[in-house]
Amino acid sequence: MALHPFLVSLGFTDAADLDAVERRFLEVVKDQVQKVSLNYDEDEVREEDAYLRELHGRFFQYTVQWVLQESKGHAATTLPEAVKVRKQARAVLEELQKHMTEFACCYMQINRFMTLLRDEIRQEETRLAGHVAQGVKWTSDAGSVISRYKQQKKILLETCQRLQQARIVLQELEPHFYKIQQNISRLAGADKIETLQRPFIAALRMHDFKRARAALAAMIETHKKFGVDQKAAEQMVDEVRLAGTYIIEACESNQAVMSSDEGRLYLKPLETDQAYNAQVRELRKIKAFLSKYYMPYMQFKLDMLMHLKDKLLVNGSVESLMTLYKRMITGIARPLPDIKTLRLYESEVLDRVQYLLGGQFQEVPVILARAEETVREFRSGAEEFRDIENLDISEIGSENADQSTAVTTGTI
Repeated sequence: MALHPFLVSLGFTDAADLDAVERRFLEVVKDQVQKVSLNYDEDEVREEDAYLRELHGRFFQYTVQWVLQESKGHAATTLPEAVKVRKQARAVLEELQKHMTEFACCYMQINRFMTLLRDEIRQEETRLAGHVAQGVKWTSDAGSVISRYKQQKKILLETCQRLQQARIVLQELEPHFYKIQQNISRLAGADKIETLQRPFIAALRMHDFKRARAALAAMIETHKKFGVDQKAAEQMVDEVRLAGTYIIEACESNQAVMSSDEGRLYLKPLETDQAYNAQVRELRKIKAFLSKYYMPYMQFKLDMLMHLKDKLLVNGSVESLMTLYKRMITGIARPLPDIKTLRLYESEVLDRVQYLLGGQFQEVPVILARAEETVREFRSGAEEFRDIENLDISEIGSENADQSTAVTTGTI
């Protein structure tokens, strides 16, 4: 008689009893769990997961055939009271098989996650040698601060980018502001510059471009000082008009990037530099906090996986579930010769299986989903840290600020 294909796949060359098949099957499952725990390739892991499921499917198919074969010679020797119990056992057998498969796959994945996270923590400890805060413990408060800082960091970086864009526009506007000052000084006198520009600047600050145009017209129409050549005056008025119109149009089209948090327009690079430096200082605080809690955060996520593994093992282990399954099918296939044996089977096997199916096994997919989420959070936290670690968060120097504001100091 040819050996069963499943036994051949397990390496048997001769017929074997159920105990031997079960032991060999568990060895293969454990080897598979160990093999996958060292695998970083997600595509390969999906294939290994599919293999583990297929392996369980073939094992359960083999055991069902074993039950059918074994029970043929015992039908007449079963207690009448056992018929109902065995019927109940057969009714939940397939569901038990399904959940045992999910349990084994979940166990395999969590083991793998824990191995990967341990490796990544060791790599980071090596990379950050000498720069890891000592004696820092993870707290729930730290977790809420990190969540808040992640959102804040995003906003700060967006603001920094916007301020850099605004600075480019403002640098382009500086010569036009300078041209207005220069020509007003020649037309009406240096002492009139601030008085004549103030309404124009105030209107621009408040996004009131209609009023800014009116203020520009008022500047142009102001009384000229004595002795100004008419032709030269007309040319200066044209330059003021052109410069002022350019400024208004530039502010109007770029107001989204030039607006401060208070809703007022920045009008000189010094202002955006000061705002930019304020954002940089906040980013430095975030970087310092993340640096302090980075390794404790990673260890916390690993501890979370260990907790989830413990929670999974409330169901039992792969070995204990297999023992339960073997007792289940043995009770279906072989006689329950007396009432004591029947009640023992009922309480220790069938009731236990129904308890697991009714509650504990329902947690397995939840545990796996939480483990996957924990790994994503771990990776996201690591990426967040490396991202801010590599950021250039240096302030704009005062020498740059001095150069950028020389032509507008005291007037805007």
